[in-house]
Amino acid sequence: EGTIDNKGLELTVEATPLKTSDFEWNLSGNISFNRNKIVKISDEADRKSIVTSLGKPAEEVVYFLGNSLAGSNYCIYPGNIFMEGYPMGLFYGWKVKGIVGVGQTGTPASASGEPVTEGMLDYYDLNGNGYIDDDDRTIIGNPNPAFTFGFGTSITWKRLSLSMDFNGSWGNDIININRAVETDTYSGLRNVLRDAYFKAWMPDNTATKYPGLGMVSTNDTKKVSSFYVEDGSYLRLASLSLSYDVPVKNNNVLKGMTIAGTVNNVFVLTRYEGWDPDVNSFGSNIKKMGCDSGSYPGNRAFSFDVKLTF
Repeated sequence: EGTIDNKGLELTVEATPLKTSDFEWNLSGNISFNRNKIVKISDEADRKSIVTSLGKPAEEVVYFLGNSLAGSNYCIYPGNIFMEGYPMGLFYGWKVKGIVGVGQTGTPASASGEPVTEGMLDYYDLNGNGYIDDDDRTIIGNPNPAFTFGFGTSITWKRLSLSMDFNGSWGNDIININRAVETDTYSGLRNVLRDAYFKAWMPDNTATKYPGLGMVSTNDTKKVSSFYVEDGSYLRLASLSLSYDVPVKNNNVLKGMTIAGTVNNVFVLTRYEGWDPDVNSFGSNIKKMGCDSGSYPGNRAFSFDVKLTF
């Protein structure tokens, strides 16, 4: 058993800025804020010292972990942590320091391992023991948005009407599990992103976020790390419609006719590199919040309608 504190605020506004005998312009919008905090976890929950952010000392927290995100060699660890006093489902994993530079070495991946070499990912050794282990995990993202929103507008001029509806989210992160597979240039068994290949780190190309070719080991792809965390904020034009009321005169049978065309999912503005930032790969499983694992993107649909009134 546990206790969660939820607080929210939703604002809605509707307005008609301009209206004449031939012209009408309507606006509507809404914005929602929600903040949650875990107040109490079961007395059987685990306790551990965790560095919750870089530059801060470790603190003892009461917590439990979510489910493992995937299997095989990709993101096999739990990606979410639930801690008393913190929002639900924060991303928990290893923080990437960067890519090891020319002639340099990074922190060994294990107690018995050698330092990682140039072109490889280097992680923060948060517990200071000289190598990377499970206790070097920290908070690497937050799947909870700062706010979600939607707004729309409609313009009518005589018999012609145009309407647009937008929606979006701001401030949430996504663990892009697909990226673990799509940037794996080590195994040679899968297709990889074009940029992961052509923009890979090289001694003469160090200003890149992609490790060198063949420099991403299974030790890297198994980790849930900040390398796979992306900004999930987006703005989507969800619907665009254009309609026309065809004039009908001196007809005892047909009283009216309207023709309309609609496009759904017109475009999305986002910095997320996956297929679609509005993801829900694991449904209602809160132990895998904010994760994208093979989610099918929203389709773009076109429709044409004719409405007859008799």
